[in-house]
Amino acid sequence: MAVSLEVIQARVRRIPPGFVTTYADLCPGAPRLAGRALSLGPADLPWWRVVHSDGTCESDGLHWPRRDGLKWLHLASVACWC
Repeated sequence: MAVSLEVIQARVRRIPPGFVTTYADLCPGAPRLAGRALSLGPADLPWWRVVHSDGTCESDGLHWPRRDGLKWLHLASVACWC
């Protein structure tokens, strides 16, 4: 069964404040699809709650600077050593 971008985005919205999950947990077998869903998501999608499987944050500079993502995690009271 294929997972739609909308389903992945709904999963992101269910991540409680103060918690994170990984791209692979959002979409097992297709973590890049999870990344695509985040990049195409609406502005209010809490993308900062998704990290790489090794615990690091996205930092390619294409969508958001690393410091902004870390700021959002800090504001959400998430301890992150990215």
